[in-house]
Amino acid sequence: MKRRLLYTAMTIALAASAPVGAATAAISYRHLSTTNGTTILLVEGSFETGDDTQRVALELTASPAKYIAFNSAGGDRSIAMAFGKAIRKTGLPTLQTKGSPCLETCLLAFMGGASRYAEDESVSISVETFATSAESGGRLDPSVSAAIKDYLSTMGVSASLLDAALSMQLGQSKELNLVDMAGYQLVTAQPSGSGTWTDIVQGAQPTDQAGAVEVFNEFQRVWSMMSQGVV
Repeated sequence: MKRRLLYTAMTIALAASAPVGAATAAISYRHLSTTNGTTILLVEGSFETGDDTQRVALELTASPAKYIAFNSAGGDRSIAMAFGKAIRKTGLPTLQTKGSPCLETCLLAFMGGASRYAEDESVSISVETFATSAESGGRLDPSVSAAIKDYLSTMGVSASLLDAALSMQLGQSKELNLVDMAGYQLVTAQPSGSGTWTDIVQGAQPTDQAGAVEVFNEFQRVWSMMSQGVV
């Protein structure tokens, strides 16, 4: 009973000491290293107004990485785009695997990669990728739609991705295969017809950093270990 009262008192005291209206950062960072020495900056959490996009550069200065990956369910649309712009300034590629979700507005941050790699069907789109809950049925204000299309253009992504997402029903999502991703220019390795991701990447960029395929395999292994509390 005493412990419970003490815990309650501490909780109240901490709440009282917090500045009123202060924004709290929701994004955190993990520095992963695969067995072949490839380093990955993992961006985790929800994109919120309290998150400082400059932290990306600071994290990379403290511990350089070759790839940026995500573990996020989305969050604030404008903040996700701000992260995308910050990531583009780093000049690093982004990486998307099935073992580490990048949902809804997180896809906007993923677009910031100077090069973008993804496993087949590791990316999905929905109305919520671009529209907030207040924008009923994905009906965007013309100024908002124009701003998003300008962002997509800056990142080298087709505006048709926005149209495809907004044409879907609320709560519905669609996994994209590599051909779809290439069509929307979400990935920078362009597949020509059918083929495995290995064939596509090796055919497009045979000398890419450490080899994206090996990174996928290693990242999946490290992510699995981290999820189990081994890392």
